[in-house]
Amino acid sequence: RKGDDGFNRGSAGTRKGDGGFRQGSTGTRKGDDGFNRGSAGTRKGDGGFRQGSTGTRKGDDGFNRGSAGTRKGDDGFSRGSASSRKGDRGFRQPAHLANRSRLRCPQHPWGHTAPLPTPPKNKRPQRHRHKTATIVSMHTESYLHHGHTVYEHRLDVPLDHLRPAGEDNPTIQVFAREVVRKGREDAPYAVFLQGGPGYPSPRFGTFTGGWMNRLLQDYRVVLLDQRGTGQSTRMDAQALSHLDTDEEKAAYLRHFRQDQIVYDAEALRRELCGDEPWTTLGQSFGGFITTSYLSLAPQGLKASLITGGLPGLVHVDDIYRLTYERTAARNRAYFQRHPGDERTVRELCAHLADTEETLPTGERLSPARLRMIGMMLGGQGNTDQLHYLLEGPWTSVRGERRLSSQFLAAIGAQVDVAPIYGLFQEYIYACATPDLVGTATGWAADRLAEEIPGFAKDANPLDESEPFYLTGEHFMRRVFDEDPGLAPLKGAAEILASTTEAAPVYLPDVLAENTVPVAAAVYYDDMFVPRELSVETGELIGARHYITNEYQHDGSAYSGGKVVSHLLDLLAD
Repeated sequence: RKGDDGFNRGSAGTRKGDGGFRQGSTGTRKGDDGFNRGSAGTRKGDGGFRQGSTGTRKGDDGFNRGSAGTRKGDDGFSRGSASSRKGDRGFRQPAHLANRSRLRCPQHPWGHTAPLPTPPKNKRPQRHRHKTATIVSMHTESYLHHGHTVYEHRLDVPLDHLRPAGEDNPTIQVFAREVVRKGREDAPYAVFLQGGPGYPSPRFGTFTGGWMNRLLQDYRVVLLDQRGTGQSTRMDAQALSHLDTDEEKAAYLRHFRQDQIVYDAEALRRELCGDEPWTTLGQSFGGFITTSYLSLAPQGLKASLITGGLPGLVHVDDIYRLTYERTAARNRAYFQRHPGDERTVRELCAHLADTEETLPTGERLSPARLRMIGMMLGGQGNTDQLHYLLEGPWTSVRGERRLSSQFLAAIGAQVDVAPIYGLFQEYIYACATPDLVGTATGWAADRLAEEIPGFAKDANPLDESEPFYLTGEHFMRRVFDEDPGLAPLKGAAEILASTTEAAPVYLPDVLAENTVPVAAAVYYDDMFVPRELSVETGELIGARHYITNEYQHDGSAYSGGKVVSHLLDLLAD
């Protein structure tokens, strides 16, 4: 029968309580909260969890307290024996970490304590482990989102993991959003490493499509905001305003490269998984971070998926010569499809050289800034959007041909870049391997533009005897004079471009001995990450390659999850 609240009360043998939950038989009665209290031998506590027998009593939160030899703490996880007690998350801690401040379980939105991940049963041998500073603290909140439990983790970590936190090494906050599909609470962890540099992990309105849906079928998925992005101590001129000189700003920014992002990920992994390794999915720059991970902390990795992100282990000049070549090819293919757009681009750049047109952010739009819309050629869907962007730029103001405010707003949105992207677009290649230490990037894209037909910065756009191309992922020096968000950082950018001493982020000797399973998608016509160099690096680390010209650089997103699914199949094969 049903009660006043409309829930089935069950038969006499198993009636339901006031909350509509099954009360059980006489042998297993339920408490006021509707959870089974168990039999006399194993009664349940106030939280509805089994109290256990006399030998293993339970505390107020309903978790087994263990025997005297292995008592449990306030959060219900075993603390271990006196000689090697366990920490607040239930994982064994070394002696020097045993007295850290206690971290609480996140609260379930219904008011019951949500159990944290089960401690791993097996420990993986550690290899090439770099000694890094430990996490300072971590705070977690949770909520329900369309059939998924979402945990929002905020970690305080040292600016430089290789030194103890202190007055000369302050802490920064790193944010990660963990998504768990209902019924997959015991699944292993996978962390997503976003492309960039300088952009946060995606904020999904739903988790039922694309690569995210595919990962959630097999994993608890962690979306990490890399340091300097999103909620992870976002880095811009305002955030650096407390530093007085360009040298101080550059010194601070040096700690936002791939290696320190890897150490952030390791700090988070140890909090969530203990010694259990996890899987990574790295898109574009996220693949660069993955390669750094394989170099610096491979003991933290169970497997790695890389989409359009196997980096070249060579000098940035060699990389950019190839990306310029690939960008020229994409320009030619686009203008062949839309010949009218080539004329429009030439006329726009000629107009901007002679006429002051202002973006919504207040600065003059230059031909160099306009040509940055060529970034759109690197993505499958964005290539078509580029045509829509160029289809109607003109208006008439008192008989004078001008750019429409609608067009200027659309261009402003396309050429607006995250500060970290502008600062690190080349710095991520500086001293990338031990053999490259001692060499500077020296504004490689700006220098090489003058060597490669179609990309000269001050070329006459109306001279049709010469090609005139949109640029790709090539950041010009003069943009730091024009973009108001970047202008205050120009001095720091100059210092980073001249840097010849930095810690290598890739270790080819370690990569050559890699034993972590890696599956990598390499896009044949990739305009940002040259396939030749990707394949070379993939062969070094023993990756399974999926080489295709069906997709551009954004294939993992554009394919609706097919690329990631194929990589998972390669790992399973």
